[in-house]
Amino acid sequence: MQYLIPKGVSIRVPEVQERLDGIKNRISEVFQRWGYSKVGTPTFEYYDEVYRLIDESLNGALVKLTERETGRIVVLRADFTPQVARIASTILRFAPRPLRLYYSGSVFRWQKAGENKQISQVGLELIGLHQPEACAEMIAISEEVLESLSIKEYMVVLCNVGFLKEILAPFDSHLRRKIASALARKDRKELEEYVKSSDIEEPRAQLILKLPDLVGGMEILDDIRRIFAPESIECYLKELEDVFSVLERYKLDKNILVDLSEIRGMVYHKGFFFEVFVEGVGRRIAVGGRYDDLMQMYGHPEPALGFAFNLEDLYKATLLKGEPPEPQRVDALVIDLSEVKLKGQRLARLLRKKGLRVARDIIKRPEEESLKYAKHHGIRYAVVIRDSEAECIELVELETGKREQLGEDALLKKLEELV
Repeated sequence: MQYLIPKGVSIRVPEVQERLDGIKNRISEVFQRWGYSKVGTPTFEYYDEVYRLIDESLNGALVKLTERETGRIVVLRADFTPQVARIASTILRFAPRPLRLYYSGSVFRWQKAGENKQISQVGLELIGLHQPEACAEMIAISEEVLESLSIKEYMVVLCNVGFLKEILAPFDSHLRRKIASALARKDRKELEEYVKSSDIEEPRAQLILKLPDLVGGMEILDDIRRIFAPESIECYLKELEDVFSVLERYKLDKNILVDLSEIRGMVYHKGFFFEVFVEGVGRRIAVGGRYDDLMQMYGHPEPALGFAFNLEDLYKATLLKGEPPEPQRVDALVIDLSEVKLKGQRLARLLRKKGLRVARDIIKRPEEESLKYAKHHGIRYAVVIRDSEAECIELVELETGKREQLGEDALLKKLEELV
């Protein structure tokens, strides 16, 4: 029988959910160590100018509803960045800069068949800094998160949204989209067909045709300059060089690749942009960049950039290349076989106060069945009370089967050492 849930959403069993929560907590800890504070945003937004623009760039991917009270169209949150940008431009407009804010939660988008419509993200925004160090900080934080999950094999791809937009500016919008698509697919034959059918200067055409092969270290920027580098694109190349220079100085340049052949990111991204890939995942696990224009749309122009991890893809990366956090195990199951069971209830409460995770077995069944239940759920110890008046309580270490008879104080002390 198929699960009765909508397409594009998923159910997480406890072990998976706990591992995902563990990853989210690791990310949050890193963000907090870098001085970022958590912000909360609404699940619904009005379908305003910003969201219409996003919807258009995502080919109608936003999930729309009608608000009963006003009749206005609202959308399920499709992206956190516009929400944080609005908070920074309104409620926190006069707060000292820079603002360092982070968030976690789900975004919702109509996707291709078989892809998730509900995507879990943890990300951050750095608002009020334009220096190359701000861009480098994004990459440094993302690498620290990967390090915390023991992921050592990854690639950070640097690009610049403004560069390709400027290169393709002479083409009409229809042809521009076709060329951008061919570049993204590295389809050289199709690319040549589109470029040769247009009337643009030869150096520009030559650069567009060579872009699929210009992927590598920072030296490709000099290759680009030799082919075609008018003043209008030099600023984008210089921005990448400045960011890389900071990364090099901080010894964060080992896993860096430059690829300027795709227009990536959301419609509001401009300039510096980066993605993080882990072999085997099939998609980028993190993505981010600069979005100064979005701040201007909210009436408070200032520099801003950020990035977000896709939590499910990062989890997959930990399974392939790292170490996902272990699920939280229950420390003890209190099995009270006495008639009244008050002793078991009191003992469980005392253990919880000491910081242990403790469940009570409140179903009437044979002791061996209760022990099987505890083993199945990965519980570490069973605390067996056979007589509420007896001085000793039996402690069973479920992994080894070892049994001990202990007084209440000795039992509490031994289990407290687990915390």
